[in-house]
Amino acid sequence: MKFAIGVDLGGTSLRVAAVREDGYILDRATAQVKLLAGRDAVIAELCRAARTLIERHEASGNLAGIGVGVPGIIYLD
Repeated sequence: MKFAIGVDLGGTSLRVAAVREDGYILDRATAQVKLLAGRDAVIAELCRAARTLIERHEASGNLAGIGVGVPGIIYLD
């Protein structure tokens, strides 16, 4: 079975879910977004949350992909 990671990055919170290919939500994680800590800190928290869910569910299936929704433009200069 394949699963994917979905990420919703909001202005104040980060929500991440592991979802099977049939749409069943395997797991969820949430965290507060600390914008004042800077871009790198926000990206690090996003990666940490996604990795946690991947590690929890990689034995039950193959990771098909990761989708990230963000409010606006992120500059990665």
